Amino acid sequence: MKFLDSLSLLDLVLQEAGLPTCLVCMCLGSSVCCNDADLENIPRLPQTTTYLYTCFNHIHQIQARDFKGLTKLKRVDLSSNFISSISDNALHLLPVLQDLILPDNQLAALSGLPTGITVLNICLNWLQSWGKSLGVFSMS
Repeated sequence: MKFLDSLSLLDLVLQEAGLPTCLVCMCLGSSVCCNDADLENIPRLPQTTTYLYTCFNHIHQIQARDFKGLTKLKRVDLSSNFISSISDNALHLLPVLQDLILPDNQLAALSGLPTGITVLNICLNWLQSWGKSLGVFSMS
């Protein structure tokens, strides 16, 4: 069994057991880095997480449960996955979210975003519309 296969299996076992992701990902303070970890889902995260990096994985969708209880999360970087959908409620569970980094995914649509977003990177997606229709940019 190659290392990445065993890493994915370990992540699954840890999630089923309810153990923190910090045994699979790198956790430094309130930052969690799961880059290039062959993940297919957002892993279970410590509730103190403020910065999440899950670049270069195989995540296809974001569910509301993925961010449940993560009220301190300020930055989410999901660059270079295969994300085609984000649940309508998923991002609204993040009251202090400021940076949403989503380049190089397969998003065709993105519903309304939390009003606290100050950095949004959605380049290299398949979006049909964006900007004011996302409810992010004010025209004052």
